[in-house]
Amino acid sequence: MYFIEYYRPSAVDSNKTVPATGDRSVVIIDGRERLESWHQYAHEMATQYGRTSYTHYRIMSGTNLLRGLRSLSGVLPLVREDTVNG
Repeated sequence: MYFIEYYRPSAVDSNKTVPATGDRSVVIIDGRERLESWHQYAHEMATQYGRTSYTHYRIMSGTNLLRGLRSLSGVLPLVREDTVNG
């Protein structure tokens, strides 16, 4: 199983990120796709589906959401088009 885990700024220290909570904080992704597609999908999901408070993401794999977890990427920043274009 492959999935995207989103992060948001910490309420205590805005310089740190913490895993987001809620039903939209983890997205299961298609294991047949390539890693580059997963990164693109992470950005699309964050911008198109109301995940405006999420600032970072990480791609994970595991036997399920709670067991055998392994990170396939570090915690990466979300680049939003509204911040790139001004």
